[in-house]
Amino acid sequence: MFRRVRQVRAALCARITPTDEVYIAEHLSSRAQQLFWRMAVADQYHALQVAKTAIRLAERQQGVERELLRTAALLHDVGKLRGDISTLDKIITVLVYALSPRTGRMLARPGRGGKIANLRHAFYIYGHHARRGAKLAAQAGVAAPVVEWIRRHHRKLTADDPPELRLLQAADNEN
Repeated sequence: MFRRVRQVRAALCARITPTDEVYIAEHLSSRAQQLFWRMAVADQYHALQVAKTAIRLAERQQGVERELLRTAALLHDVGKLRGDISTLDKIITVLVYALSPRTGRMLARPGRGGKIANLRHAFYIYGHHARRGAKLAAQAGVAAPVVEWIRRHHRKLTADDPPELRLLQAADNEN
């Protein structure tokens, strides 16, 4: 739970620096950059932190496709588009899913409207952003393994999962 509180604080203070902009330009294709810039600043900041953490964790392992891992980390939340949900709804959603994922899934409904509909939509986006992001990444021509890792970044790991997906999940959980 403390990790989630730290995430909320980071989201409220998030900003993208010129150095971050250079990092994005160096590591994402122009089409992938377009996806990245469609996320809210808080999600962009989070993705940058996940990418840096994933690469740091990958230094300890052999045979990891670091550039594919970095791309996956930078794009893992592209299914959360700027304007989809308010900051308050996002905070509520993250905290509810952390306490009771089942409750979050029960509340999820697509479609915006009044305050309740918007909150339910936030739960829907949270629960479906990985699949949505994978679809957007595939349409942007992102490499197939990256698309798969985006789609699976919240799923339970199996023994057959590649090290890149394991590192992506570990970095995402750390941030």
